[in-house]
Amino acid sequence: MAVRGAGAGARPLDARLPRGPRVGSQTYNLAHTYALPAVLGAAGFWTGGEGAVLVALVWAGHIGADRLVGYGLKYESGFKQTHLSTQPAPLGTLAESEHE
Repeated sequence: MAVRGAGAGARPLDARLPRGPRVGSQTYNLAHTYALPAVLGAAGFWTGGEGAVLVALVWAGHIGADRLVGYGLKYESGFKQTHLSTQPAPLGTLAESEHE
């Protein structure tokens, strides 16, 4: 059995995909927003696709579980920096407002 694209000089598929923190965070965020499961669930509901509704519910549950344990949408600056992570307070700004 021959594999298409596996000739001399062919690169594996993963070598052709873009990489880096920007692509990683965008991909993660796309899969971890409620918009896509909501659309899939609505489409499944209106067309009678029980499988699509089930997948949408499990997907939304997965997103909710991630949020519950503190995994939020990712920033490009690093995997551990999310919209749920605590950010340091801008102490300089707070100190300036006290003196006014």
